[in-house]
Amino acid sequence: MANYYVHDSTKHLTLIGNGCANKIFDTTLVTTAVNRVRKIINAVSYGLVPDTGFYTSTVFMGMGQFNTSQLNKMKQFIDSVSVFVAQGKIQWKSLNEIYEIWNTDYKNKPFWIQCAQIPEVYSVINISSIPEGFYNEVNNSLNMRDTVTAYLRSTASPYSIVDSSKRKIDSLTFTGSFAFLNANSGTYYIALKHRNSIETWSISGGIPFVRPSIMSYNFTSAQSQAYGNNLILKAGRYCVYSGDVDQDGVVDAIDFSLVDNHAFNNLTGYINTDLTGDQIVDGSDLAVADNNAFNFVIKIIP
Repeated sequence: MANYYVHDSTKHLTLIGNGCANKIFDTTLVTTAVNRVRKIINAVSYGLVPDTGFYTSTVFMGMGQFNTSQLNKMKQFIDSVSVFVAQGKIQWKSLNEIYEIWNTDYKNKPFWIQCAQIPEVYSVINISSIPEGFYNEVNNSLNMRDTVTAYLRSTASPYSIVDSSKRKIDSLTFTGSFAFLNANSGTYYIALKHRNSIETWSISGGIPFVRPSIMSYNFTSAQSQAYGNNLILKAGRYCVYSGDVDQDGVVDAIDFSLVDNHAFNNLTGYINTDLTGDQIVDGSDLAVADNNAFNFVIKIIP
């Protein structure tokens, strides 16, 4: 028997129950069993299930059904799933180990979810974006990974929100994988929102969206990738303007005042006035806010 799980330090428990049992029959295709595992891995990777849990799936054969065919299938399954183990995406655990983890680390408080509840039909857009202040030109990286929300909006007025997804932008690749569950195939604007950056929309007219599929959109490659060319060039990469601390769509004296006050008081940590993502509010954040307020940077939308 084998189980796998994914969890983080928040210590919540999510169990995949009997609906996700991977029983190996004579007629079972190994690819079908492996895809059950892949389905949950993808759901966790794309944020389609809460990343606060402990996910298990039992793999078994009936005691009265052992035969060479089934044993070979089990071996093929184990060999296939071992690729995910090597990638650090899953771990093998015995039932006793599963119980001990649940009984001690998670305090017997499971959050139940069945395999049928794991989304299967969705689309992913790999979106590349750089918050101006976070970009470290020397290291060609962001000073930290940070959360961005991507909205799919209608291309017709009033440009209603059709779907949304929230992911972290990687500090090295500048990319996050945003999964959309609800949007049908069509043409949409991508609208990006980050906690202290100007809201930025994709190219005029929108982009084609296919459900289900995996697509890419790169805001960093050209100024024209943003509606109204609303990007700033920094060391060869186009960045989203930083400084909209109060998220009102404009970088102005109010944003500068907020940053100035926090810099004066030497505030540190994960706070919106930290425009550079270095966990401290200081002169470097003031410089970004001052420059963009002087240039009256605003969001540009249809």
